[in-house]
Amino acid sequence: MIPANVRSFPRFVTIGPDTNHDFATRRYLDFLGVNAEALGFVEHPEDGFAALLQRTSDFFVLCSVHPETPGLLCRFAGRAFIVDTFVSASKPMAIATRRDVSQPSTIGLFAATVGLAPTDAWRQTIVETRGTLATMGKNLLAGAYDSAIVYREFAETHADRLRIDIAIESPDDAWLVLSASRATGGTIVANPTGPVAIIIDRADRAK
Repeated sequence: MIPANVRSFPRFVTIGPDTNHDFATRRYLDFLGVNAEALGFVEHPEDGFAALLQRTSDFFVLCSVHPETPGLLCRFAGRAFIVDTFVSASKPMAIATRRDVSQPSTIGLFAATVGLAPTDAWRQTIVETRGTLATMGKNLLAGAYDSAIVYREFAETHADRLRIDIAIESPDDAWLVLSASRATGGTIVANPTGPVAIIIDRADRAK
């Protein structure tokens, strides 16, 4: 572990703070033994790519299911490269409804959460492709929709204004670590001691 009084390099950025990206990236840094002071934040995904190209950051951590990920990977192809991946659970979520709404009819969903929970009880679904689940919480409190999928901790923090209708356990997501320098050299980068390799080895030894 890097001592707390030593500035940690390389520097990472992710979308945040107080987001799933913040949560998962801190777990990744802890796994690597990198001090959390190495972590900085951007507001939008494209800002993370810009930080790599401007050399104000060495690595950008981005969730693979973020709705802007595919387009940005294409847009920055040849300039920003995936150099690592990891799998991590994220923050638990919930469908929360404003307490001043007795019969909710509209529900807001961040695009990456569509399908996580049944929403047939709501007449209208509003899908947002920009921002984060933190943005959804702010929109919900502002009255943009009657209900929304938000971080569960957000609903609990605002229990005086929100009620939890459906609790949602976080799925395991794949996270991408990007850099301005390519790692593969045209070959493959994979973990020879990862879960898949272990399962295959056990199966082969069982024959």
